[in-house]
Amino acid sequence: MLKLLKDKKGLNRNSLAVIIFLFSFGFITIMSFLVTSQMVDYIKADPSLPSEVGEVGDKFLDNMKLFDKGFFLIAVVLIIGVGITSYKLASPAVFFIISFITGALYGFISYFFNYIFQEMVGNTLFTATVLYFPLTILVCRNLHWVMLAMIIVGAITLYAKRGEQGQFLA
Repeated sequence: MLKLLKDKKGLNRNSLAVIIFLFSFGFITIMSFLVTSQMVDYIKADPSLPSEVGEVGDKFLDNMKLFDKGFFLIAVVLIIGVGITSYKLASPAVFFIISFITGALYGFISYFFNYIFQEMVGNTLFTATVLYFPLTILVCRNLHWVMLAMIIVGAITLYAKRGEQGQFLA
């Protein structure tokens, strides 16, 4: 982590790590809701279990829907976190241009993750589950815009420093 704060490529690496995390966490959240809802349906269909078990399962599924809002909050916090860590990077002003040039490559990579997410969640198996996670779908289907936001926030905080504030000092 300390090496990343002294590396000129830290802004782009942080942004790519956020995109991979959002992609993974979004898909795992939707997949876990699908599996859990199937388990609750099988439990409710079993006549040997009391009806209270099915009610508890339904309440658990209702609480799992909070992951949608939590996912969106995590995405916002990670974008702010990229800005904060970019502020601590030691980088001369010439890397402002380099970060925008390499930002196009990282934008393409995030669009690739965006496409993979759309193909994985676009399966008919996920049709009912996707309706419960509109914010997660919104963020994960627009990962290229999330990457653009991180590059802009990171570039502004990376080069908004006034004078040397210790970032070049040993």
